[in-house]
Amino acid sequence: RQMAAIALAQLAKLRAGSVSLSDHAISIAGTTADEASAVALTVSASQLPEPLQLGSVDVRGPTSRLTSAARTTSQASLAGAAQASYVWSAVKDGDGIKLTG
Repeated sequence: RQMAAIALAQLAKLRAGSVSLSDHAISIAGTTADEASAVALTVSASQLPEPLQLGSVDVRGPTSRLTSAARTTSQASLAGAAQASYVWSAVKDGDGIKLTG
């Protein structure tokens, strides 16, 4: 539950986008209200509590691709992503939030 709550807190910072959890890796993609928020979200995502690890981040402000990073903890975690013990995601758009997993 704590990991899902952290993922939803990151999603709340996006105007539209998605977050997903695959085992202990969180990935974030979307747009923020302004470019300063994109920077702040990227910084906060890099400071996740254990056992969470940062997967991929593709966050941008409303007018430009401000922050884009593909971070992985190891090649092994990438290879194991297809065989993750669980995958959870949340997508936010103008109509609400869709949860899967």
